[in-house]
Formats: sequence, structure tokens, C-alpha cells
Amino acid sequence: MEPAAPKMELHVTQERLERLKVGVWRKAQAGDLNAVFTFLAHFMVDERGRFLKSDAAFDILDEFEMGELQEAVGRIETEMREAAVPKAPGGTST
Repeated sequence: MEPAAPKMELHVTQERLERLKVGVWRKAQAGDLNAVFTFLAHFMVDERGRFLKSDAAFDILDEFEMGELQEAVGRIETEMREAAVPKAPGGTST
């Protein structure tokens, strides 16, 4: 029986977005793999929703295939765009 595949839990919050270094995001966009790992690790949480320390996140990320990493980056970027849209009165996005 194969061991369970690692699970990548990501959580984008306004606070985490504000704390993300622009240089990390810019380098990740340019394809710098170390920056991609740092970018993803910034948003990774454990099963209780607590943000992981970078080393723990890197250990998990090492187990994923490149396609899975690209998909995760795309998910975070989508959530970043959604989080950046101001909320209209009543709590819905405009």
C-alpha cells in the first residue's frame, strides 16, 4: 500500500496578501522556482488552518509534481484577484 499523497492546503487572507513581499511574487511570476516555493509556502496551512513555517511547507512542496505546483499558483492568483476586489454594500463583490 502506497503512503498517502501529501496534501497542499492553501489559505489566502487579506493579512497574508499584505505581508507578501512584492519581490517574491515578481520572481515567482518570472518562473524562479525558489520564489515559487516561497510564494506557495506563504499561504500554506496545516489541517487546523494554522500557517506553516517555511521549512515545513517546503518539505511538503518537495513531494508535488510541477503541474500541481502550477495549479496551486493559479489558485492563489485567482484568490488574490478576488480578495483585491472591493466589497459592495451588502457584502457582495462588484
